[in-house]
Amino acid sequence: MSDTLTTLKELAAQVRGATRKGENTAERVGRLFVGILALMEESEISFEPSEGYDTLGTLKELAAQVRSATEDSENTAERVGRVFAGILDLLEQSGIEFDTAEGDDSIEILQSLSDQVRGATRKGENTSERVGRLFAGILNLWAMRAEDWNKVIPPVYVRSDNGRQYLGIYNATKSVMEDYPDGLTQDVTITCTQTNIDYKGNRYQDEDSMWSVEMKGWNQDTAHILTIDGAGKCTLDGRGFGGIHIEDCSNIIIRDITFLNFNTYEGVYAPEEPACIYATNISKRKPCRNLYFENLTVKGQSTKSPNSNYRTRYGITVKGYENVCLHNIRMSQVVVQPISITDANTVYISKIRFSESVMQAEVVGHPSIMSLSATDVYIMDCDIDGSHYNEVAISVGKVKQLFLERNHIYKTCGPVIGISNELGADKIFISGNYMHDNMELPKYQWDCTWFTFPGMSKEIIIANNTFVFSSGYFQEFFARSSTSAIERLVNVNNIFVRHNEQNHGIFILSSVHSLISGSNIYNKETVLYSMADNTSPVYFAGNNQGNLAYIQAQGYEAGTAQITDGSAILMDDRPCLTAELAAIHKSVAEYVREFDYKYQTNDRDNTSIGCDNYYSVEFDETADTTDGYDGINRYSNEVFSSAAQYSMPSDQTQVLLARSKNRDRMVVFNITKSDDVGNRIVSVGRLASFSIRPKLDGNGEYTADQLYDVTIE
Repeated sequence: MSDTLTTLKELAAQVRGATRKGENTAERVGRLFVGILALMEESEISFEPSEGYDTLGTLKELAAQVRSATEDSENTAERVGRVFAGILDLLEQSGIEFDTAEGDDSIEILQSLSDQVRGATRKGENTSERVGRLFAGILNLWAMRAEDWNKVIPPVYVRSDNGRQYLGIYNATKSVMEDYPDGLTQDVTITCTQTNIDYKGNRYQDEDSMWSVEMKGWNQDTAHILTIDGAGKCTLDGRGFGGIHIEDCSNIIIRDITFLNFNTYEGVYAPEEPACIYATNISKRKPCRNLYFENLTVKGQSTKSPNSNYRTRYGITVKGYENVCLHNIRMSQVVVQPISITDANTVYISKIRFSESVMQAEVVGHPSIMSLSATDVYIMDCDIDGSHYNEVAISVGKVKQLFLERNHIYKTCGPVIGISNELGADKIFISGNYMHDNMELPKYQWDCTWFTFPGMSKEIIIANNTFVFSSGYFQEFFARSSTSAIERLVNVNNIFVRHNEQNHGIFILSSVHSLISGSNIYNKETVLYSMADNTSPVYFAGNNQGNLAYIQAQGYEAGTAQITDGSAILMDDRPCLTAELAAIHKSVAEYVREFDYKYQTNDRDNTSIGCDNYYSVEFDETADTTDGYDGINRYSNEVFSSAAQYSMPSDQTQVLLARSKNRDRMVVFNITKSDDVGNRIVSVGRLASFSIRPKLDGNGEYTADQLYDVTIE
């Protein structure tokens, strides 16, 4: 247990009044340092050092070294002075206005004293008076601050509906639920107005909970949205436990928050999976819809012991929600299941930045960076450093439609993506991606395969990508599965090259019924198409599986080339063909997307192959005003758009994708009955799914068709 302020003041007086040699032991001095830093850590103040000074975590380590020293020479003037200087810097940078009582030292005087301590060169120069005076001065400053907490810590959370202010995020969200027990009747935003660290279990959390925020059984039947907006000022420190817990709630937006020290299992035990954000639909009695998380930072490194192996195990976990959107989230040191979304209708993931995480495989059977289970999945514009994850980096199950566009995925130790659906997938679209240096150390070394596809797929389109193979294993494959049957495979405008002398193959499958291929680049001596089923409509026997001339003679791979050295065709600073090669290798226009890997505009008639178009031009997405949507009937697979009215039977699910080209625009779909503007369905995020109903009588029987208007905010 940490020393109280009173105890620390008594210790400081003993240090200052010491007269005998050796009286101020390492234990006494170190205990004071440890106690002061503990008081600072347990407060709700955000302590960030100025440049050149130490963080709170580093100062704690130094204080422990001072306390445990066994030789007088260990606690040098530099070490002791450094701790004093660091503490005073944190206090100064905190923004608190310190009052000093008559006779007490100001923070400026104390900083001058700490410089003297640190710069001492003669034995005995750092007297008991000098060191004790510093301790006493720091504690007096802290005491003055503590006497009037509300003066130095202004209310930091404000509600949009009534202007009420709160000192803790837990009580702010709790008050909204209490004021709207049956769900929201208007949109409400809780905004952080002061830079702060909000600790789990702080004095402004009325209830004992293992979560920093907890919402249960609320807002399921409304079309109104609760937004928790950290405004870039809010940091939640879970102290080893969980972050935001959402259970059986709908229409929640969480944005602009930094998460620290969650689910580290450092000195605490928590059942279940107390992730940074943990959302579940437990009751199943009512559908849970619309989770939108954006502009978040998840730092899994422990703040208590930053150099330890304690790391966040679970980042964002969602179970049983219809529409889930994750946008612009930075994750590091999340070591088991960074993103897990199961049993969803639609999942839209964009601009995830993942790095610096060493997988802990003993916690779950097969950890992945992303583990997704949903009907429609979009993964866009992500940057995934898969170092130390030696199983499948991205696992996608139960998917009917998957779009994988403009992602940078690299250094995965294991397979890149595993895609599965027992009933078969309708469409898999892989375009504009840059993937390289993967399969460095797979857990199952026989499985050096980047992609695995479902047993049955109606259509797989792989276009405008750059894939660079560099594994040191004897064989490496882009896609391999002896059970994968594909009705229509499109393979155009891609670069498949290796940077070593190992063998690799591109498509090692069961069967392909229809193949469209061309304008690709491969290394020589590469197996291009190998089908296990010799009755496959597309089939090349024996040595012809890698014989480009033979394959071209059969009507495939027009405009494709094979090269000897795969390391010489790309620019040094980007995954783009050199100017000379870009002029030669042009894309099949039909499969060129509007934007390339850099999100620059393509001219379909003048686009070099690969993910990065040599001829693309810059695009200002912030000025984009494109509106409308494209849709698909998930039952019949009919496509439609906002350009015309679309009719469908009731109970069938529609999936809508907003056309906006501004990737940072938060989209809200409003689906309203045309003759009843008060009754609406809301979907938050660029991808929406919903089912509609006809007009019914009192017995629930059909009476007439029902028109709906779809608008986008």
